[in-house]
Amino acid sequence: MAVDAHPKRDIPEVCYPDNNFGTAVTPGNSWAWSAWAQLTASLADHLVLSAAQLYVLLSTTATPVLQQFQVEIGTGAAGSEVTVARSGSAIGYSASGSAETKSIFRTETLWLPPVRIAAGTRVAVRATKQGTDPLALNVTLIGFPAADFPPVSTHPHPDPYLRASEPAAAVTYPNAGLASVTTAGTIWVYGSWVELIAAGALSRHMLAAGFACGDAVISGAFHLQLGTGSAGNEVPHALAVAAGRSSNPGPGFGQAHFVRPALIKPGERVAARVRGRPVSTAFAVQLLALELA
Repeated sequence: MAVDAHPKRDIPEVCYPDNNFGTAVTPGNSWAWSAWAQLTASLADHLVLSAAQLYVLLSTTATPVLQQFQVEIGTGAAGSEVTVARSGSAIGYSASGSAETKSIFRTETLWLPPVRIAAGTRVAVRATKQGTDPLALNVTLIGFPAADFPPVSTHPHPDPYLRASEPAAAVTYPNAGLASVTTAGTIWVYGSWVELIAAGALSRHMLAAGFACGDAVISGAFHLQLGTGSAGNEVPHALAVAAGRSSNPGPGFGQAHFVRPALIKPGERVAARVRGRPVSTAFAVQLLALELA
């Protein structure tokens, strides 16, 4: 895709691995690193890293509990991986009056430096954690085709679409209520697009940040995609990873953020779709965005 030196909304993210739950990795205990787990045997194209999106599952009878963890992205042959990016986060839980197992399941976006990785490179992930409580991660690497960007050592010019624009208001679509998107009958295949904003309804530029979303499915794992265009001609612009239910017991609603805001122009029709597991499952969404003056 030939583009100029400006950031573009029309360059969709790429995922490694794609069309699945992500690469499973069990963090090593007490800050010992786990073995490397392969994200891809060979990059299809040059890649600029953007983020690692994680499903995080903590199951324990202990309360309160806090697990800090770190993730490293490495490149190279198995047994000879070299770390190119590192990030971390934490997950915690507190309850009283019960020794039952508490299962906290959520998504996490770990921002990574824009490292350029050459096509054909093997990429892997490993993890470590603070203590010994059971913690499981499934990792999806998110990035953009490097050929579509200027060298990462330079600062891109401001996007001409947004020049002199300022935030005007935080908005949600639907404004009051939720839209329902449904996974296809085949695992990790996108279902149909569902309209969130009708053509002609948006009077200002808008930056879409992600979704408020959820479902009662405890083990659900989903990819949400945002697109614009007429019905049947939607063009994807942004992807977010979402868990079906954030905790058990607990509520099933949370937020899933894009690795970069998606620009929506005045008058554009906006829609969403979802893939993941389980199949044929309805998933409630509400677009989170910022209108620009």
